Amino acid sequence: MYLRQLQVSQRADLSHEIIEAETLLKPLTLIPDTAAGRLQLFGVEGFIADRYFAALKKLYRFPGRIPRGRARFNSALNYGYGVLYNEVERALLYVGLDPYVGLYHSERYGKPALVLDVVEEFRVPVVDSAVFPLFLSRTLTRLENYVRSQSNEYTLAAEGKRHIVTAIYQRLNRVVPWAGRRLALKTVIEYQARALSWIFLGRRKTYTPFPLTALLERP
Repeated sequence: MYLRQLQVSQRADLSHEIIEAETLLKPLTLIPDTAAGRLQLFGVEGFIADRYFAALKKLYRFPGRIPRGRARFNSALNYGYGVLYNEVERALLYVGLDPYVGLYHSERYGKPALVLDVVEEFRVPVVDSAVFPLFLSRTLTRLENYVRSQSNEYTLAAEGKRHIVTAIYQRLNRVVPWAGRRLALKTVIEYQARALSWIFLGRRKTYTPFPLTALLERP
């Protein structure tokens, strides 16, 4: 959905990447709920992510999405995801869930697997769609936002962090329609954490992910 939004706002042709990604979305329900099925899901997720970032590269040139990469784009996105991780972990703890007990991501000592599970739902609504426009507007391309450590390797300077934190918390405070109410997006994260706890307690059988389309409606 975000790619379609960018295709219109930036007047760019992202149709090839969109079609490739959406083609793999359709048969997801056919993947079995087994260990082998989970590996298959990781493979599909990786391919869709590759197509997604290939589309973004058409709008702003960066070396590619590398989770631990130190190019300016990766450093900025990683920092934004860190802010989101903290928000999700806070919400999980608030409703009494253990952030280290995973569903999709495997449990491993020191790895907040459930945080990583829930973060997937909010990467684009909270981080990508708030941070990527800062590159399109050239706000985050300026060198004063970074500290250069090695050739083409950067960490965020205080100014860069300020831009990202401001954009993300503006997004988290955005009021959106959800569950028949109008809630700040940070409250939606808490609501979703509670909905997940209801699943674990057997009080609810289905879980509805938060859609990016809710952000497109007028406040």
